[in-house]
Amino acid sequence: MMIVLDNARYHHAKLLAALLNKYAHVLTLLFLPPYSPQWAPIERVRKLTRRLATHNRYFETLGAVLDSVQRCFARWLKPNVTLKRLCGFTLVAMFSFDAQGKAQPAREAIKLAALDTV
Repeated sequence: MMIVLDNARYHHAKLLAALLNKYAHVLTLLFLPPYSPQWAPIERVRKLTRRLATHNRYFETLGAVLDSVQRCFARWLKPNVTLKRLCGFTLVAMFSFDAQGKAQPAREAIKLAALDTV
């Protein structure tokens, strides 16, 4: 199983080390490069949610903001074209696999390929 993570400090916590070592044979952690929100599907979802639910609108209460965001999320409870468009291409476009089958971010995979040909 592969888990794609950003580089938040808690993803590198010492408390996780024992668990990660225990399951290293079945678990691969793939860390995104620092400052790469364009590679994180949740950032695309957040941007669209903001545009649809809150952008350029006045809300009298925090409850009204939450209601608007919840109505937006309610449209996405089942798989749909919008979420597939925002999130579906990520692994194909962002990652390639080396000869051992280990995933590499595409940008780094291109650098590795270029080094191999020199």
